[in-house]
Amino acid sequence: MLKVNEIFFDLQSETTFVGFPSVFVSLAGGTPGSRYASLNPKHALINEKDMTIEEIVKEISRYNCYIVVITGGEPLAQNKTHLLITNLVKKNYLVLLETNGKMNINQINNKAIIVMKIKYPNIEDEGRIQLENLKYLRLPMVTSTLFDFRIFEII
Repeated sequence: MLKVNEIFFDLQSETTFVGFPSVFVSLAGGTPGSRYASLNPKHALINEKDMTIEEIVKEISRYNCYIVVITGGEPLAQNKTHLLITNLVKKNYLVLLETNGKMNINQINNKAIIVMKIKYPNIEDEGRIQLENLKYLRLPMVTSTLFDFRIFEII
């Protein structure tokens, strides 16, 4: 079971998929202590619904759309999110996972696209991004100095 806030159809407004029709699966919960967790009143606890992976996939299939965005406060706060992603990938959906990078992403199916929304840490925000997660991302690193290059080597 996963706790779901809502499943809805909309146009993607971020990443290289801007403007593409997408089904959004907003999962409940966030990284404990994070001030960036979903605080929107429409995502209040009363909207949480327990759903099986099969129920979620069935709801997604109603929209006849091949892009699925897994989002929420922090989708990986729920321990079965990676199973949902694998299930969707096996059914030929293009899956984008929005994460803050504070939880390990090594179990995420490598066909999913990781959208790591790194927030600048501050004293009000518990925890830090797991630098280990950066090795799972497929993104270009552009450097202009040897210093920048050395920093990326360390990471």
